Amino acid sequence: MAQASFELDSLATSTSNHITRQPSIQSISYQPPNAEFSLPPVDTGKQAWLLLAACWAVEALVFGFGFSFGVFQDFYTTHPPFSSSNNIAIIGTTTMGVMYIGIPFGLTPCRLYPRWARWFTLLGLSIASLALATSSFCTNTTQLIGTQGILLGLGGFLASCPSTIYIDEWFIHRKGMAYGIVWSAAGLGGAFLPLLLQSLLDKYGFQTATRVWACILFVSSAPLTFFIKPRLPYAATTHPRPINTRSATSTFFLPGIYLSIYARTILNISVSTGYILVSPLTDYLDISTCILVSAIGAAASALLIWGFASFLPVLYLFCILYGLFAGCWTSLWPGIMRSFSA
Repeated sequence: MAQASFELDSLATSTSNHITRQPSIQSISYQPPNAEFSLPPVDTGKQAWLLLAACWAVEALVFGFGFSFGVFQDFYTTHPPFSSSNNIAIIGTTTMGVMYIGIPFGLTPCRLYPRWARWFTLLGLSIASLALATSSFCTNTTQLIGTQGILLGLGGFLASCPSTIYIDEWFIHRKGMAYGIVWSAAGLGGAFLPLLLQSLLDKYGFQTATRVWACILFVSSAPLTFFIKPRLPYAATTHPRPINTRSATSTFFLPGIYLSIYARTILNISVSTGYILVSPLTDYLDISTCILVSAIGAAASALLIWGFASFLPVLYLFCILYGLFAGCWTSLWPGIMRSFSA
């Protein structure tokens, strides 16, 4: 009996030791893999400002060239084989018309296929550069309308659409300021690029000048596409929204058609200034107030000054005021978007 009791005690002791050697589930501390994911900061940080600078440069080179077409128009009207044509003015208006009308159609695939949207900038720059290079072989205005007008406009709005989407992701509280800075590039490009283009045309002629500018456009802007990238991860599903466009800004371009090249330069500078000054106000003021100020200022300058501009100083005053009030309309869009999302 004592031997049996001893064996039972030994078995209990060994079983207890065996159990204590098993790891307890509660004693195991789970160490998750070091795969922390954090988004870059908004409204600040190196990546946000690099994106803004890259978008500004692309906007200045692409849309700035569209605003600089007056240099080419003057050259075409005085040099064969285009001087005998009456359709030269259609080239520039087609370029800007396709750029602005095409933006809603370019934004749609960018939102539906966000994984591919980043490459739209490089695709647009390639099309624009190819259109400019091809236009150097044109011998009539119809061919120029197709290359410098339609194809260049197509490349322009494709290159611009990703910037419009990504700025909205990288800037929240400074959204108006960010959009204003980028959209001011078109006016500044339209003010200073004519100096370079005029020099190229005078020195090398039409064919060489367009080829040189095509190379400058692609070489200087293509590397910048590396910084134009989304901040948010790609969504697994997309929800298409209906497109609703309005013709509220269609009259903005009318004065520019009838202004001389020097007056258009002043207008472009004023538009850029309006972007920079007014766009930050949308971050602090009610958007209805900003819209009212822009509409009244643009209408008053056109009604009271443009119609009585018999002298150049008065015309220049109109360019300044109209550019400030009418040109800043686009910079109000971030405030409008914020009011709808609130």
